[in-house]
This record gives sequence, structure tokens and C-alpha cells, in this order.
Amino acid sequence: MSNLKATIIATINPYQILATSHSLKRMRERRIDRYQVISAITSIGLDTIAKYRANKTDVMVMDRTNGFSVVFCVAGNQVRIITVIDSGDCYVKPDTAVEILN
Repeated sequence: MSNLKATIIATINPYQILATSHSLKRMRERRIDRYQVISAITSIGLDTIAKYRANKTDVMVMDRTNGFSVVFCVAGNQVRIITVIDSGDCYVKPDTAVEILN
């Protein structure tokens, strides 16, 4: 997990959702509401989030309905948003897990 400074933007028990300054900047630039981002992350379910915590892998959620994607990682009880992309269908690095919301 990155050591970049992050801000808590939500708490969904048992997780704190944090956004790096980079991800907050991208949300502003791309006019993507932070609550839509939180909703996309939580839509995959707490059990799925826990699975990625155990795997220690980055996760991309593609929200095709709202036309954006969010990349995050999970460590302990923290979900850390890495970046937000203004496309619901984009390139995914080979070592990043993907969840698609239609």
C-alpha cells in the first residue's frame, strides 16, 4: 500500500475508505462525484473486498452505467483509492483484478 497521504472520505464498517490527493484531484478534474466512487467500491460487496485484502492486489471497478472506473487497494481495514478514470471500459494492468458493474 502506498505511503501517500490520504483523507478518509467514508466509513463502511469495517472499512475506512481513503482517497489520496491524486485521486481527489482526478475526481475534481473529471467531474466524478466521490459518492459515486464510494458506491462503486461498495457495490462489489464486503466479502469481495475482503477477498482482495487477503490477495493484496489492486482492484479496478469499472462502472459502465456511470462511465468511470476506480482503482483501489485494500490493506487491513483501509480501502485506499489510487485513481479515478473517466471511462467505464479501459485498459487494466495484468496484475490488477477487475470487477465490472453494468
